[in-house]
Amino acid sequence: MKLLRWSDEKTLEIGKLRKELGQLEGCAYKPSAPTRGQSDSTKDRAKVEWVVRAPLGSKVKLLARHEVQELSTLK
Repeated sequence: MKLLRWSDEKTLEIGKLRKELGQLEGCAYKPSAPTRGQSDSTKDRAKVEWVVRAPLGSKVKLLARHEVQELSTLK
């Protein structure tokens, strides 16, 4: 999940304020980059874009987090 936060002087021109990306597949046993003749078949990446209009020198905070599922230990 990614969430943008800012004051009233900034506006979001393109994109959504909050974006749920879901669980990424991971990259075990797969090439980290596509090679010639191959497409990127991994689902271990996500891309989110925003266009923000704001006064020069403004800052925008981006919060990216993952809800970690607790793992039980084997005994």
